[in-house]
Amino acid sequence: MKTYRTRAQETEKYFEKEPCIDERDMDDERVGKRAIYLVFSFAPASSMARAIIAYTEGSFSHVAIALDESLTNMYSFTITRGNRFSNIEGGFTYENIRDYRLQQILIQVNRVWINDIQYNRIRQQISVMAKIKNRTAYNLKGLIKYVLKEKYETEQKSMYCSEFVIHLLNGAGVEISGNGMEQISPQELADETYKLEGGIVYRGRAERYERGYETD
Repeated sequence: MKTYRTRAQETEKYFEKEPCIDERDMDDERVGKRAIYLVFSFAPASSMARAIIAYTEGSFSHVAIALDESLTNMYSFTITRGNRFSNIEGGFTYENIRDYRLQQILIQVNRVWINDIQYNRIRQQISVMAKIKNRTAYNLKGLIKYVLKEKYETEQKSMYCSEFVIHLLNGAGVEISGNGMEQISPQELADETYKLEGGIVYRGRAERYERGYETD
């Protein structure tokens, strides 16, 4: 395994490339389709983020899902307090592109086209999660088991970020390679969803992301 510093340096170089628009899919609309946005990220200032990319051997330490391109409302499972493996707290959270900008986070936005039924199923699942928000927890043990390649059963109230997003996709019937698996890293999820209709719509610094219309 590469050191935290080496992996972080490689990751920052990945994001230092020119902001990327995927020319495979420049259209903003699809007949009978709705778009969801998966926001993969890396926070250079976070020691936990550096640890995650080192252990998962990827460029992304986190992923959130948004239902429109403004990224004003994003949803994920996040560490909300603590920066050591022994004292963290977290769970289901609401996120916002404006906070990403303030924290100087690096992002890659993958768009995925799905049908109306799948879109509504994802929205319903998020609504259910919001109702039990105070009873959710960040699944650090599950993330460690993933790194150690140990299998376990996903629990709805306790997940880590990419586990939550693929849980939504599976529950909505969005087919990706290895469909049905729920233990996956942000990097693997980025690679798999890139194969779907939609592709990458942005890669770069969050403060430069200007797609869509932000609402309060």
